[in-house]
Amino acid sequence: MRSGLVSIALAIVLFLPGVAHAAQVSGTVYSRGVPLANVQVSVLDSRGRPVSKAMTDSHGRYTLTLADGQTYTLVVRGRRFEVSVQAGTVPFDIRL
Repeated sequence: MRSGLVSIALAIVLFLPGVAHAAQVSGTVYSRGVPLANVQVSVLDSRGRPVSKAMTDSHGRYTLTLADGQTYTLVVRGRRFEVSVQAGTVPFDIRL
């Protein structure tokens, strides 16, 4: 019986309106049309505070998991790019 109550409580917490859910921002970083490997993509929240970062892979691709319903600034090699994150996956290629 106890595990059933825990499952119900967990389900209620996971689906409360107004609670932030995770979404993904993913894409490729390019310079002059060429994907850039091993480049850091930093994420700032709306107050300019760092919240996450990722490195591009050998094909220039990156993926970040962030709270949805927010607007973030991605910083790559000193250049800033604004992205709004909604539910699901947000494609966002960066061209330097």
